[in-house]
Amino acid sequence: MKLSPIRPVRLYEQIVARFKQMADVGELKPGDWLPSERLLVEQLGVSRAVLLEALRVMEVQGMLETLPGEGRVFARSGLAQLGQVTNRVLESAVLEVLDAREALECKIVELATERATLDDIMQLKALINLAEDDHNTQGYTYEWNSRFHLAIAAAARNAVLYELLNLLLQLRADLHRKDLLSQDELKEIATGHLQIVEAIENRDVSSARDLIRRHITQTKEAVTRLDEGLTRETVNNLEQV
Repeated sequence: MKLSPIRPVRLYEQIVARFKQMADVGELKPGDWLPSERLLVEQLGVSRAVLLEALRVMEVQGMLETLPGEGRVFARSGLAQLGQVTNRVLESAVLEVLDAREALECKIVELATERATLDDIMQLKALINLAEDDHNTQGYTYEWNSRFHLAIAAAARNAVLYELLNLLLQLRADLHRKDLLSQDELKEIATGHLQIVEAIENRDVSSARDLIRRHITQTKEAVTRLDEGLTRETVNNLEQV
């Protein structure tokens, strides 16, 4: 018998799971407006900070859309139900997820280069500025990276590709609940983000594809180096026993 490790479930994750469950049983439908933050805090019995973290995660996942001055509307597409088919395939390796992303995102960035609006490009640049802002203590993180790549997928105007990429990003999050790479490694890999945006802005399909492929290849190489380092560390520890 092989059992998976039990990990603590954070409060914001419980909130996200609650909303997904409500959507699965039909209690929450696309287009439904969420109550105010004050009311949600009261109903869920959590702090505002925990609630905001849950809402932010759901926005990244495409479950919510925030309309300035109006509130938050539930936007989960029926395509998101494809997530159940994966059944959280935790046996998949990070490198396998990256292989799948490479194949998928080459098509996504191709469509984004053809279809992105000025607002899409401004949003992508704003995300880059957010990560590079000196006042942003988190900098480049996996969650930020997910937002960036999903923003490109949104610019591609293809709901199926968006949901498939979202599933892959969620699978990666399930495999490892923290960033595998250091902040320096993440920043080095992220230097290609602006070049990708510039290629999209210039409608240069060939360059955009090459850049996204190179970007994911860099990530795979960094993860491979990490795996090799962990293997050597394990061997050294065993030799000292």
